[in-house]
Amino acid sequence: MRLIADGSTPLPRAVLVDALEHDDGHTFEPASPLFLAAGDRLRFEGGALVVLREGGKRHDLVGDRYWRCRVRPAPGPPPPPARHTPGKTPL
Repeated sequence: MRLIADGSTPLPRAVLVDALEHDDGHTFEPASPLFLAAGDRLRFEGGALVVLREGGKRHDLVGDRYWRCRVRPAPGPPPPPARHTPGKTPL
């Protein structure tokens, strides 16, 4: 599920999260799984994630933020190795 962490968009439904991936490739992993209620708003402040609850209550979450590198799979089998062509090679 895609969550918007702009600090003003409320969550449409309750979710249980163990990691949040940011569009820039960073991942935030809370110290323990986190229950977010419908209506909660998320915001990144520096390297921390902040949850704003209805009624104005604020929770600064403890966790790790790091850059996740993704290795893309090759589109197909590797090309065959180049073979030596006998004779003169044009320049």
